[in-house]
Amino acid sequence: MAVTVEVSGGVAVIRLAQPMIDAVAGTRAALPLLTGVDGLVLHGCPRSPHPTAHFKAQVLTAPAERRAHVRRLRALRDELVAFPAPVVAAIGGSAFGDMAELVMACRHRVLAAGCDIVAVTGTGVLRGRRVPADEALRTGLVDRVVEPGAVLAAAVGLATAARVPAPLVGSGVR
Repeated sequence: MAVTVEVSGGVAVIRLAQPMIDAVAGTRAALPLLTGVDGLVLHGCPRSPHPTAHFKAQVLTAPAERRAHVRRLRALRDELVAFPAPVVAAIGGSAFGDMAELVMACRHRVLAAGCDIVAVTGTGVLRGRRVPADEALRTGLVDRVVEPGAVLAAAVGLATAARVPAPLVGSGVR
């Protein structure tokens, strides 16, 4: 299964696994069901394939199928940005390609020490540059860098701390 969802203490955790085409569809299907949560954590598969394998899979995908996937990925990215509760990325491995796009849609990011995020830049010719954890923290690309085994707990803690309580009905507080 490409996506699993757990809710505890008002925070939902969506675990994404490969293949990303299935993870995108599963996450989009899960989001409308999470109306009562105060925070959301996206936890990327810690054992993601090497970027070369990711790009080879994209090259082998039919162009029409790839375009449809990109439309769904962008729709998910927009849904994450618009999600009513804080969304935190728990990055337990290097984030690149589709995963990097989803990570950047999150309000907050927690990255495992020793991992990186691949930033894609350029016009005409695209270039990927690995941003190591220490640089990602220093430049504000991520909010926290923690030991690999602590990524999910740190992200849930950040989602819990960042959540905005609903206004009290009839209190005049907005």
